[in-house]
Amino acid sequence: MTRRDVESAEQMQRALDDVMGDDLAKVDALIMAAAVADFRAAQASTTKIKKGAGTPTLALVKNPDLLAAIGARRTGARPVLVGFALETGDDAAVLAYAKAKLDAKKVDVVVANAAHDSLGHTTNRVALVTKDGAQPFTDGAKDDLANRILDEVERRLRA
Repeated sequence: MTRRDVESAEQMQRALDDVMGDDLAKVDALIMAAAVADFRAAQASTTKIKKGAGTPTLALVKNPDLLAAIGARRTGARPVLVGFALETGDDAAVLAYAKAKLDAKKVDVVVANAAHDSLGHTTNRVALVTKDGAQPFTDGAKDDLANRILDEVERRLRA
């Protein structure tokens, strides 16, 4: 296993492309737990932006959707792709967003994560969403929930 440190979505995209290969055949599974920002500053500053007269204007541009790009390139069942949907709202809203993400990003599993039950807690509350439906939300230690996700990946690799 090789660790690659990145500081931007573009750097992460290049690292993923390098590690996975053009045809994605170098990996069996990809679990995208990194929370890459949807937007970045259009113009990065190499120095501190100092206080001055008025408030500066910050223009934003979209970051690449790393998981969607890989999902669009995949032609078979591998690599198994797992994404996350940390969302606010009630369970139905969180599941609806996860289902939409599953289809839009062409992934195998989306871990629906209710933000109000997870952020700042020692446990998480998640539901695994697949094309076959959603498992019920389960509370648990983060290690236990990670094992559930890995069990699902293993099941798909053996199929």
